[in-house]
Amino acid sequence: MNEIDLTFKERAHFVWMFEILKKLDPDHAKDYDWRIHALSNGYQLEYGSALGSLMIYDEETPLSVCKETRDILHMYRVIQNSYGGLSDKSDIDKEKIHFKGFDGHEEDHLGYATYLLEQRNQFKESQNEAHDYDSHEAVIDDYRNMLKVFSEITKGERFHFLDKDQLIQLLKVAP
Repeated sequence: MNEIDLTFKERAHFVWMFEILKKLDPDHAKDYDWRIHALSNGYQLEYGSALGSLMIYDEETPLSVCKETRDILHMYRVIQNSYGGLSDKSDIDKEKIHFKGFDGHEEDHLGYATYLLEQRNQFKESQNEAHDYDSHEAVIDDYRNMLKVFSEITKGERFHFLDKDQLIQLLKVAP
């Protein structure tokens, strides 16, 4: 765990929180006690361990990654809705209309995408039964190419349906 700096006020908030949790969950009182003790006494080396159970990541997901993730999921919403609205679906690769996810080892987008899809229950058309959005291969460059084509087709309009030719054009660069 990386070193964590906490102000007195932040430590006090965590101590109060663990005190409340101790009352709500007496079966785990000892676990909360050592955390309270470490935070109350300012044992800085123990902050990471004490707060580790909270699953707070030490790095934020950049705003640019969040926006790009939303843009990609929105694009797949338009793809899915457009495909569903077509009467003639010939010449369209059905496999390419589905969101593939992001590479969990190489791309920063997976965590935020999973949060949007599973925790926030957004972009339902991109959810899958396995609740697994790790593509296990790098796809972000393909998505970025798709976003360029998508932007050219839609001219920046947020709510847009693609006709068959536009859909085929976009899916040519899909992973």
